[in-house]
Amino acid sequence: MQITDKMIQDGRNLNLLNENTYLPEWKDIPEEFKTYGSIGSNKWVKFHTDWFYSGVSELEFFIKPEFSSTQEEILQFLHPMMCSFSSKHEHKTAGIAYLLSLILTDIKWTVHKPDNK
Repeated sequence: MQITDKMIQDGRNLNLLNENTYLPEWKDIPEEFKTYGSIGSNKWVKFHTDWFYSGVSELEFFIKPEFSSTQEEILQFLHPMMCSFSSKHEHKTAGIAYLLSLILTDIKWTVHKPDNK
């Protein structure tokens, strides 16, 4: 699958009727992204799992040089897919992790820790 800046920009404007336009089909996602959960998963799957279940902070995307999209634009592109009810959670996790791997060279984040006050 090839992803472009135009796809990222178009994807930022999707609504609930077409939020999965750019989510890769299950058959097109490499097996390494289909490992569910954070144990034994690659960093892309681990990030999506942390983002979905806990929230993340201190997020830093290392965007491949062929992309001019910003971190915020990429998050806006991925967010509708993550919030969608039209795909199984495992499919969304694998698809978003795969898309991240196509757009980024690396990623750093901290898992959000709620205040226990």
